[in-house]
Amino acid sequence: MKWLLRASTILQNEYQLHPFVLGSFYSRSIFIDKYIITTVGFKKSEKVCKNFDLTKYQKKYHIILNNLIKNELFVSKNVLENSLSIQIPNCLCCLCVVNDISFSEEKWFDTLYSKILNTSWCQDRKYLSEYKKWFIRGFMENRGSIDTTRPLIAIDYFYNSKYDVDKAKILYDFMCVPLNVMNINFRELQKQYLDGKKRNTQFRLDLNWYVTNIGLINEYKVKIYKENYKNIGSERKINGVSFFTPVIQKHLRDTATFISYLNYFKEDIINQDLTSEQLNKIRKYLGFNYDSQKDRDIAMRDLFIELTPDICAICGIRETYERNRDRKQHFDVHHVISLNNNKQLLDVMDNLVKLCPTHHSMMKKSHGLYAHQLKSNLIILKNYKNVYSFAAAYFNEKNINLLAEKITKLLK
Repeated sequence: MKWLLRASTILQNEYQLHPFVLGSFYSRSIFIDKYIITTVGFKKSEKVCKNFDLTKYQKKYHIILNNLIKNELFVSKNVLENSLSIQIPNCLCCLCVVNDISFSEEKWFDTLYSKILNTSWCQDRKYLSEYKKWFIRGFMENRGSIDTTRPLIAIDYFYNSKYDVDKAKILYDFMCVPLNVMNINFRELQKQYLDGKKRNTQFRLDLNWYVTNIGLINEYKVKIYKENYKNIGSERKINGVSFFTPVIQKHLRDTATFISYLNYFKEDIINQDLTSEQLNKIRKYLGFNYDSQKDRDIAMRDLFIELTPDICAICGIRETYERNRDRKQHFDVHHVISLNNNKQLLDVMDNLVKLCPTHHSMMKKSHGLYAHQLKSNLIILKNYKNVYSFAAAYFNEKNINLLAEKITKLLK
């Protein structure tokens, strides 16, 4: 069966997966028996032309996807179920991996994250390359639907842990998706969920931005877009992808939009009690159009300072001295892996912690003793899972002691 991948093969550094496949698995992976599966599906829309043969298109959709990635990895739901004697959730077609090395869900996503981070096309964070576009298409469009009331493309966003909630940050950190086109509506905050009705979290991207920069591969979704929105400009089809140049129109964003970014660095945003002042600052940043990488980095840094706890990641102290300008405790922002080693890749949330002035000075190469710096990096890696996961992916190294050594040797 050509379409059946093996986890042990994917684990090999030299084995390359198409970014569309990586995006699909990273968006959602389902563990069923000894298999890891990601599904593809789309349903009939009530607001689309009647002369489109949807049933025929759905039946051949796995062939369309295989032609796009130039590989025979997508397989229809019926063929997969009959071949493997398993039941798959409602979908049209799937990608399937034999879990021959017994990956846990966390280990599987760690492996995918590391594999993505170590691709050559992920290194340049300024450039939205064709590889990144394919990753985003896999992440969004395989399960995504076109909202016919607001210009959004949306997917059900599944998570079983705090770790899972962070998956979408890869789009902002490495795939050049601007923060202000991202939107999330957590199930826990929806009125229907609070009333006891089952709801899924929805992750969404601005549709105008999407069709301009990423494009649509699904002809049925193209039809939905063309028939439900005006001023969409002319259609350009490039290598099976439809692009448009719509007149960009701003639309209202709800509170969940702001919470989406908080989840990038808060362990459990749902339980946080944010002040109106903090929310106003977040609104300002989320509506900010970055004219340069410098603007983007400043906004990210300001959000990190504002919304992460004031505590030293090494000694745990919560009081240093009050700043004269705002009467708040002063903490320094520290790049765990020194920024000078790779500014493009290392200036991200998961590489940041707060330190008291004493420990920030101590962590400079020429200031502190190596033994103290090594011990401090171990403390950070043990206490901040997001930092450990990022460092492990960056160095392709899971051993926490070896990671601490590598980080310490690279201090500037």
